[in-house]
Amino acid sequence: MAWDKIWASLTVIWAMLKTIWPFLCTALEAAVRLLPDEVNTDYYSESEEFFASNKRIQELRNSITKMKLAVPDGFDQASDTELISCYNGVGPDIWSKRLRKKVSKYLRCIEESCLVHDFGTVHAERNYSSFTMLNIQLIGNAIKEAKFRGSRQTFWCGVALAFICQFSGYSNFKQGKRTI
Repeated sequence: MAWDKIWASLTVIWAMLKTIWPFLCTALEAAVRLLPDEVNTDYYSESEEFFASNKRIQELRNSITKMKLAVPDGFDQASDTELISCYNGVGPDIWSKRLRKKVSKYLRCIEESCLVHDFGTVHAERNYSSFTMLNIQLIGNAIKEAKFRGSRQTFWCGVALAFICQFSGYSNFKQGKRTI
């Protein structure tokens, strides 16, 4: 009986979050527009089509190897060009590129896990279990990054991103769109 009430409460909370998610994104977009634009050409791609530069992808790849993060099959053999095409920064694809650039700048501590996650979401089978495993892998990699950097913030950022993805990204994932 108690579990039924808890489950009903969680269902209501989930529905509320799904309802207000677009409004939260819009508010976040508006807030970010007030911040000054700073562009680091070593970090961002010159192209509007891609997020990161070759140099940044190589830095992230070296960090992933150094931290021994869990990677999906094919990640180690992927070219830098393929990783650039998969990577969309830190944050959901529903956010604008400008917002993801700002968030990525402030959350550089979790970028390696996000690159691995983005590669996984592009190449994984389109089913719920694969989707869930990618999000669990994101949390596991965030733990490794947090230990490597000695930062609790890195862990909590990874957990938050994985939960955002899990709760709001499956329909996009199933359709072949990026989620985080």
